[in-house]
Amino acid sequence: MWWRRTLSTGRRCLGCRRNGEKGIWRFHTRPICSAPALPAGRITALQALDVWKRHFEEKGVTEPEHSCQYIIAHLLGAKTIESVEPQRLTEFLSKEKTGQVWQLCTRRLSRMPLQYIIEEWDFRDLTLKMRPPVFIPRPETEELVELVLTDLQKDPGAAEAHQTCLEVGCGSGAISLSLLKSLPQVSFVVTVRNSF
Repeated sequence: MWWRRTLSTGRRCLGCRRNGEKGIWRFHTRPICSAPALPAGRITALQALDVWKRHFEEKGVTEPEHSCQYIIAHLLGAKTIESVEPQRLTEFLSKEKTGQVWQLCTRRLSRMPLQYIIEEWDFRDLTLKMRPPVFIPRPETEELVELVLTDLQKDPGAAEAHQTCLEVGCGSGAISLSLLKSLPQVSFVVTVRNSF
């Protein structure tokens, strides 16, 4: 996995290009920012949130608060920080949990997408597993699914007729999976572009 390789070397791949006939890959890299020191004593989830939010802001990580909230909520077994019981946020984290927070937040510090860090993401009413090189569905894709559903449901006779949808260049499969969940009578053909 290229993320693991680039993290272990202290460099981050910004893009890869093929050069020449032999297809040698050339990497454009950027040094990884350093993480704050692991606390000597025990800390709470709220304290970890504060430490990492400030550090993300200092290092220019986009959506600093959003990033650390999702990571810590994930480690506490929840989807969002709002769904975590308030008392759990003020309890001390175990050394193992603190280490996991530092490990995952350090990945975010290297600009790894949040979806790859927590290895899942919600799309409409589905939770999709996310790992590189799977494409991360965009919010606009959810709007596209809504438009397709509205269009397919406009014709009342169409619901009973056998329909087939074709998804070309499927990334994560979010479109087909979401439509299939809403319209189980529709068949789907998915083509995947394999450029990895």
